[in-house]
Amino acid sequence: MDSSGETNANIRSMCEDPDFQTDVLNCVTGVCIAQEIQGFTVMGKELCQMPLQDNRQEYRATIIVFATLSFFFFVLRVTSKIVTKNTWGTDDTWAAITFCILIPFTVFTLLAIHHGLGLATPLFTKNDLSQALKEIFILHLLYVCGLAAAKTSILFFYLRVFQDPTFRTLVWITHAFNALSTVIIITLNLTLGRSVTYLLNNSSDDVVGMRKYLNAIKIVLAHCVVNLALDVWMLILPLTQLYNIGLKLNKKISVMAMFGLGLFLTVVSLIRTIYQSRLLTKPEEAQTGQVQVVLWACIETYMGAIVACVPSTRQLVRKMIYKMTTLCSTLVGTFTSSMGLWDRVKEKRKQAKRDTTQDEEIKKLKAQVEQNSRARDEVEASFQRSGALINREFEDGYQRYGQRFAIGDVITENKLQAQVIALQQTVINVLQDAVYNGRQLDRADMARLIAASDAAREGSLGALRQQRERLMDLEEPPLPKALPPPKRASTVIKDDPLYCRYALDLQYIPERPLASTFEPRGDCLCPACDVFLDVEADDAWAIGKTATRVITEKGGYKREIDEELEFHISPRFVIKCHTPEGEFACVLCSRFRDGDVLCPSADTLVNHIGREHTVAEMEREPDFEVRSLDLDKVRPVDMNKRIMPAKSVGSDRRSSSGRSVVSGRSVVDTSRSARAMSVDRRSVDRRSVY
Repeated sequence: MDSSGETNANIRSMCEDPDFQTDVLNCVTGVCIAQEIQGFTVMGKELCQMPLQDNRQEYRATIIVFATLSFFFFVLRVTSKIVTKNTWGTDDTWAAITFCILIPFTVFTLLAIHHGLGLATPLFTKNDLSQALKEIFILHLLYVCGLAAAKTSILFFYLRVFQDPTFRTLVWITHAFNALSTVIIITLNLTLGRSVTYLLNNSSDDVVGMRKYLNAIKIVLAHCVVNLALDVWMLILPLTQLYNIGLKLNKKISVMAMFGLGLFLTVVSLIRTIYQSRLLTKPEEAQTGQVQVVLWACIETYMGAIVACVPSTRQLVRKMIYKMTTLCSTLVGTFTSSMGLWDRVKEKRKQAKRDTTQDEEIKKLKAQVEQNSRARDEVEASFQRSGALINREFEDGYQRYGQRFAIGDVITENKLQAQVIALQQTVINVLQDAVYNGRQLDRADMARLIAASDAAREGSLGALRQQRERLMDLEEPPLPKALPPPKRASTVIKDDPLYCRYALDLQYIPERPLASTFEPRGDCLCPACDVFLDVEADDAWAIGKTATRVITEKGGYKREIDEELEFHISPRFVIKCHTPEGEFACVLCSRFRDGDVLCPSADTLVNHIGREHTVAEMEREPDFEVRSLDLDKVRPVDMNKRIMPAKSVGSDRRSSSGRSVVSGRSVVDTSRSARAMSVDRRSVDRRSVY
């Protein structure tokens, strides 16, 4: 009994001694064949009562998850190129090459797991061990090529974003180092490492000690060290440019965080380097089930592909974030355009009945009597009321819920799109037919317009209110445990500039052109604040207004005429109104009004200008082109009336409305009354339709 107990105690002490296990394992793997090693390992597991590990399910799940994430981000990158209409660059090509390498990489990884990767050595069959080693060798070659392709894509992205000459030179040097190190590692692995010779001549009866793969392990470790140093260098490169960029602190941190995603790749590379360094002193661990080196190599390859695709997907997110804002702005713009078209029909009918040969006093008296006796126009009132109610409902929701309300959901989006289509079809079929065919509107036409306006208003308001209710249901405010202490009144002084630094440059430097990012198919990112603006250089807006002017003809006879004016708004004006938060602050309000007006989108800004600002104010804007539709030619504009973007005072407003211009025999009074307005967004080479 004593002898048996002493023997069991010795066995337990040997099983618990890691140094003894390592010495025995080194001795066995150096002289035994595969079958002998399997038998010895089984005997040791039985004596020490240690279960044989099988981690293949965990490894398989890990590979599938990371492969799915890589595929998802690559699809997002391609979708971003299609939605934002950006040109396909060299970085996109190398990202596609990386994805093509990941396909066989994933297949060979799953095959290696099927043949025993992650399985304890005694559970290997004779053929599976040799097959798994060959697949791991192919995996290593794909790993080197995949990482090199991912880094090449990231470096080409740096070249596309940053224009500093010194920085670009460093990036090209990094390109050369990445390509050269990849070629050297693959060449050394195929020649000096002799891995191909060992794997092709391997059989189940050969000595399977990993000592003969020592040169190959050293080469792989050298690649890990070089790769880790390159990751750290590529992480530092963009941060040197972003630190000095002219952004607010919160914007700068967010952009740095996007480029700092390479930190995850660096951490994974560091972990793999640590595991690989252990194999240099203990190469026998590779055949005893310690396959973390291969697993972390797979994770590093997938992370490289993900990091290469993340920056491009950011534009897609910014593009889709204000879809609700655009729809509501389109609805309001449709109502506003309908008001302008309706007013043009009325003015043409009124102008046809006007007798210009009558005496001025009789004409004034007739106009006064007609104005006092005229009932409220139901069509115009319906359009005006609908646009105002929808705009107010959206602004209330935006003030309470912010970007969540602006982004919206699929339900609200579909309902608003249906209202836009129905309203635009009715307006086009009724008003434009009346304008271009020269006929007057009958009661049936008016009834159709009022019904369409009311239906679109009620449907849009209902959709926005339902969205507010859904957002309200998501909020569950916690009940306060006690009454909070009374808050002290305070005054908040905001000293941050309203406009972006690039917008201020456009305001104070009239001759400065737009940045190349706003060219057609550009990324539409502000070069200063990096905010996405849905504006391109070939966009344009048109605001139609009906202005009244008094002409003094020969003989002292004065008569009043209506002039149809069209103001062409260039994209430069819209871009110089944007704020660092991606909103638009009206420059005309900053000049002529006491308060600033913020608009969530470019179309909302244009609609605000058409509704709130006078002809005299719009004529003083350098980025507006004034065209007289009656004369079909560009009206000459006195550049002395145009002002720089300094904050206006009351005297500017008064002087702009009291100045007159003498031309030949007539005196043109610039005191105008805008009675009709329409807004249209289109390309600069198309005419608006009224």
